[in-house]
Amino acid sequence: MKNREFELALDLTQQIKNETKAFFKEGKNQTESIILEYKASFAYDTALALCPFCSSDKKNLLNDALSLRILETIIGFANTSGGLLIIGVAEKKGRIVDRKHQEICTEKYKEHTQKPRCFQMGEPLACPEIGPLQIAGIDCELEVRGGDFDSFQRMIMDRFSLGSGNHARIGIPFRPSLYPCNTEVLNKLVMPSISPDTLIKDIFCINYEDGISKQLCGILVEPASAPVTLNIREEGSHTVKSVFPFRVPGKTYVEDDLTKVTDYIRKRFHNNFEESFYEKLEKLFDEKLNNSKITTGNKCEIYPWKAFIAEGKAVALKSGVASTLNKLNGCSKTWFSGDMTVILGAGEIRNKKNAGRTTGTWSIQIDSEYLDNYQKGYLVIGCLRFFGGLHSAHYGAKVEVLVNDKYIDGFSLMVKPPEHTDYFHRIPHANLPDIWPLTACRTLYTWPLHKNSLNLNGLQNITVTIDKEVSWDIDYVAIISS
Repeated sequence: MKNREFELALDLTQQIKNETKAFFKEGKNQTESIILEYKASFAYDTALALCPFCSSDKKNLLNDALSLRILETIIGFANTSGGLLIIGVAEKKGRIVDRKHQEICTEKYKEHTQKPRCFQMGEPLACPEIGPLQIAGIDCELEVRGGDFDSFQRMIMDRFSLGSGNHARIGIPFRPSLYPCNTEVLNKLVMPSISPDTLIKDIFCINYEDGISKQLCGILVEPASAPVTLNIREEGSHTVKSVFPFRVPGKTYVEDDLTKVTDYIRKRFHNNFEESFYEKLEKLFDEKLNNSKITTGNKCEIYPWKAFIAEGKAVALKSGVASTLNKLNGCSKTWFSGDMTVILGAGEIRNKKNAGRTTGTWSIQIDSEYLDNYQKGYLVIGCLRFFGGLHSAHYGAKVEVLVNDKYIDGFSLMVKPPEHTDYFHRIPHANLPDIWPLTACRTLYTWPLHKNSLNLNGLQNITVTIDKEVSWDIDYVAIISS
């Protein structure tokens, strides 16, 4: 079945590549549609550039809040009919900041009467105007980034890639800039259901010439064969909000209502829709992330689960070596998923006098009410990366896991995946409830934990010992119970 809208998007792509000036002079292309979207920049923020109270450092002019809108547009196109995104074109009369922030700025800096505000100034550079559009170009952003269009193209693909293998990541971090007229900005981790770069069919340069030369960027997005969702976690929050971007004429709509999303998906993806995906989506949009729906036959029961979690870096090192972002010990920063990560057994002193087995312990306090009513639970050690977790270059290297000095498990690393040089260990893990941040880990080691393994005073000590040849990237250690 042909997608008529995407064929129109392909036609628009050929038009703007072959006859750029004529493309914009056509009235129908001067307004955004379900398959056409204009953005002034990828991340270059004019408000920051014009603000007299901001840092003059060029790199501070790049704002992740804008690139997040780009990501939502790309996924919105993919969830609809595909489309063409053109970066470097702005609305002629678009507000730099809204009225609320104009009032905050005026009041906050009322003593600085000699400095014009960003909303009182014109564009810093001359921009050709066509109807309601300004051809702003991406030239300022290229200058700030210090590269040419090829590097800009690679940057977009890298920015929106979840990576693979040892370089895989669960989400894309966005750190919006704080305007002087803002009171609060929250960093976000955005976790798409598939890597967004795979939705991009083409990224190309558009040279606009009309007295003034401007470079634009075109991004052609293919329609997705399956729904693409976004899980978003704000900094400091242990809950995840799931949304579904899609296009309506002239804008990208980001929906978080489960009923509306599933109705839309049934219509848009009717040939690829499976009931199992509906159940998965329902789970994604369940705000009660500390509850797990466990289905037995036709009966659905909800059990309250609680996770008691320690970050990897909270380890108390008993022997050997361990490295973190704050104490690299010769390790590369790229080895760490984040500042919560510890890598047991990795560091430049590994082969010196401290060489030998590495032992580390995490202390976790369990609430007395959960301990008193403890029915079942698990010990969980999680790594955000897939093959970054537990590995060794030596076949048969050994690992031991204890809780409160009681032996839980011991095993050897004997599995070498294709195209890998190290040995790994994989054990089946339980069907755990969706509790953040464990649900974000791509590698989980889980062990059933009986109540007689726990200390009744609430303080639990989890100890891991690894051979000299072993490294274990650990982001979280947890005990979950019901």
